[in-house]
Amino acid sequence: MEQVKSILIWVVRSFFISRRSDLKVVILCFVAATTFWFLNALNKDYSTRLLYPVRFIYDDSTYIATRPLPDKIALNVSGYGWNLLRKSFLPGANPLQFTISAPMRTHYLTGITMLPTVTEQLEEIRVNYILDDTLFVDFDRRVSKQIQLKVDSVNLGLAENHRITSPISLEPSSITFEGPASLINKLPNEIYIDLPTQDIDEEYNETLPLDYIQNSLITSDVSRVRVRFAVSPFVREVQRVPVQTVNFPQKNSPAMPAPEAEIQYWVRQEDANKARLQDFRVIANYDTYNPKDSTVRLVVIMRPGFAREVTPLIPVIKLQYE
Repeated sequence: MEQVKSILIWVVRSFFISRRSDLKVVILCFVAATTFWFLNALNKDYSTRLLYPVRFIYDDSTYIATRPLPDKIALNVSGYGWNLLRKSFLPGANPLQFTISAPMRTHYLTGITMLPTVTEQLEEIRVNYILDDTLFVDFDRRVSKQIQLKVDSVNLGLAENHRITSPISLEPSSITFEGPASLINKLPNEIYIDLPTQDIDEEYNETLPLDYIQNSLITSDVSRVRVRFAVSPFVREVQRVPVQTVNFPQKNSPAMPAPEAEIQYWVRQEDANKARLQDFRVIANYDTYNPKDSTVRLVVIMRPGFAREVTPLIPVIKLQYE
């Protein structure tokens, strides 16, 4: 300390030197003295706290860590200043490696069990002890699951009187998730994609993000899906068609209130007025007879291929007895 004090006093007095050349000499001497003192200090033995990088080695193709693994551990170490400086500040330090041979049975690592491994890998300094008493780890089996992608065609936001007129195309048609078995096994077999667009009145062709899973432990092979389908305007039509009785008793058979019934259906605008009377067949099946109110149900069993949502206007009729 006396040596350092003398140097500082000398430096302060030197600032009052008027000649510039003398000031340069003073500064150079100060730098040299400081460098000498620093180098001399690095040759001494010290004890300090050291954060050192660490890497855990396990079969990551079969297992996955469900708790974040530490990337550094805190050590209390001793050694020459040069060695401690190199381990603390200089880049390129090789991380300590810990092998976990049975991940599913390993839930923690104690400082005592890790100390021999640390001591063996840090030869230039002395490891006194590990400051982290226990490191907790959790693993699960790494599995994958393929899930089909679908669009809920019933609840699509179509414009009024519009219908989907083509198969719904999804590219890709499935997504594969990978992650811990405890999470992957809870995923459904199908995922329905919500279309944000409303009042769709023309061909739909959009690429949508797949953000079904919000968990950093689960990864997927795709992040977007392309949805395509055609849409056309439809019109409603009504026709009065004959009703055929089926399975009615031969004796004391009740009578139909009318030989015909009205049915409604939807067709594309370009197919309007194309349906013919003989394209439809409606039956009243006595097997559906309800004795409480003497009614039977009307069922459409034949229709033209271009007609949709074909239903009787009055699906239940009351039979008449003489």
